[in-house]
Amino acid sequence: MTTSYQENSTIPLDGINSVDEKISTKIGGLAHFYVVLLSAIVSSISILLPVVKDFSTVEQTQNLYTGLMMSKGVLPYNDIYATGGFLYYAVIALSYFLGTNLWLIGIHFLAYYISGRYLYKIIVDLTNSSELAVAMNLLFYLFNLILGFGGLYPIQWAYPFFLSMIWFLMSYFKNRVKDECFIIFGLTSTVGLFIEPRLLVFWLIATITILIFNIKSKRLARGFYQALCFIFGTILIGYIIGYFIFNEQLLAEYIAQPILFNLTVFQSGREDFLISAIFQVILVVFSGGYLGFMRNYKNEFTPVKIILISSIVAYSAYAILSQTFNSYYLLFVIVQGIILSSLRLIKDYQSSLSSRTHRRNRRGSLAKQFFYNYFTKTYLFPLILLVGVVGELCYHYYLESQKINERQTLASFVSKNTDKESKVYIWDNQATVYLQSERQSISKFSLPYLYTVTPKNMQSLEDSLLQDDAELVMIKKDTKLNQSIEKNFSRHYKQVKVKGINSFIIYKLK
Repeated sequence: MTTSYQENSTIPLDGINSVDEKISTKIGGLAHFYVVLLSAIVSSISILLPVVKDFSTVEQTQNLYTGLMMSKGVLPYNDIYATGGFLYYAVIALSYFLGTNLWLIGIHFLAYYISGRYLYKIIVDLTNSSELAVAMNLLFYLFNLILGFGGLYPIQWAYPFFLSMIWFLMSYFKNRVKDECFIIFGLTSTVGLFIEPRLLVFWLIATITILIFNIKSKRLARGFYQALCFIFGTILIGYIIGYFIFNEQLLAEYIAQPILFNLTVFQSGREDFLISAIFQVILVVFSGGYLGFMRNYKNEFTPVKIILISSIVAYSAYAILSQTFNSYYLLFVIVQGIILSSLRLIKDYQSSLSSRTHRRNRRGSLAKQFFYNYFTKTYLFPLILLVGVVGELCYHYYLESQKINERQTLASFVSKNTDKESKVYIWDNQATVYLQSERQSISKFSLPYLYTVTPKNMQSLEDSLLQDDAELVMIKKDTKLNQSIEKNFSRHYKQVKVKGINSFIIYKLK
């Protein structure tokens, strides 16, 4: 999508060219080595921690459980409540077919590697600085390692398609692509949506912006042709996956869960609204994403900037209203904030060149300068955020360390006392017992604190527990249950004592 003069020009010593002299967006040399190395490091940590060390969040264990059940013929959406994309769970299921989740390291690596290349291209195209692109790439991997700790979030696998959408929009508004390229845009965005349905928010913002742009440019006929190309590209992917979803009678639940639930239910946790909202605001501000909003005067707003800023605001609103302390939503915000922040950093650098005598730096030192400038211009807030998140993760692991051993004992007990076809239920904030025992939950809501914020979903969970179909039910101590459920347990179940289990009450069907 780049023009020929970009590929043939050379890179200057300081990594920045004049306005009239463009540099190549093609990554190579040391920058490419950094992308490969960082992709490998982040990918390995992202899989090894949740899979090997049980160091994971409620969403991460739920995603693994959904993939495990899918590999056994238990489909998401109908049998398991799920808000991720169909392709996302299918890839996890494939890793179970192959015998180990460690295959997911390769998926993570590929996703991060392609994302790093796209981010490099985007920033070089915007700022004409290869050194700044290297620095911002490093920030991208650093934030993903900390804020997306443990990996296995759908957005991380959808990053290549997310960034390719941004790259396409930049090229389109600069008149560098033909209308037929909307086929590619439709194809990539559809794949991204089948991995992370929340990308629908970005797609809607981009679509509205393109529509307004075409109306203002009086290009209605051309816009209609672009829409046809986009639809054709969408069909290439959507028909194949959609056929399977329709054939397995998943369509209604797929629309209700990954699409409508994500678009209409903003609350995902049960924390105090005011405290969680303040926490999420601090996360957004301390991430440094606001840097890209500064010094953006009205005449400097391009369609791509409008899309990115609108998207950041929308995903930040999701985080603020989520009633959780989860940093997951920041993964949508941070990559766009990095892109916008690169514009601010390059302007400040160019201003410093014009205001003082400047001696050319070596290329390596200039990349470091951009990296450090990001933290200093944000008053070290991102650094404080990263330290705080690491501290919170260590504290969480300390609190969960005892329960980790108990869950392993509990999983062993479940495996020995139930058949492979048996269904159980554990009232916990981790799906570890399901994963290690390879047993299916009696309810679509395998974890009681996930997706049950709506009365309808909570009622569905309670109804499942009243059916008395679970051979074993494990309830975390000090859990307040509905009185009807407690009476049902006392009538149809008997308590069982298991050596080494102190945090759970175990009920066995009479």
